[in-house]
Amino acid sequence: IGGGPVICRGPNISPHVWRGLMEAAEAEKIPYQWEAYGGTTPTDAQAIQVARAGIATGLVSVPSRYIHYPTELCSLGDLQATARLLAEYILRLPKDAPLIPEWPRGAASAPGAASERAETSEKAIPRLPARPDGGPEPLRL
Repeated sequence: IGGGPVICRGPNISPHVWRGLMEAAEAEKIPYQWEAYGGTTPTDAQAIQVARAGIATGLVSVPSRYIHYPTELCSLGDLQATARLLAEYILRLPKDAPLIPEWPRGAASAPGAASERAETSEKAIPRLPARPDGGPEPLRL
């Protein structure tokens, strides 16, 4: 606690996302820690990674103690650094960023990926309405 956000590296983490997070942290001098997992993480990262045709996944954690207890604690500095890191990563993300994981050479695509990609064309992706100042409108549930 107090050392900044934790950036995870492992088999469920896209190397593109991991590299982008590390570069953003170093460029903005955001303190960070990293951890390695040899298998799946105790988060939803693996479920996100394998959803549909696959989604490039990263994992950033806020260090804490006594998680899931009323006495859970974390550093406000770590929370702020985590928010800054995620914002910087998103701001640096190019428009053509590879958000679908690369499959091994020789493999055409993930099973069912071509049909799923066709079903989710860019026109089918919901867009937020624009505000007068150019920002997106908040979603209303």
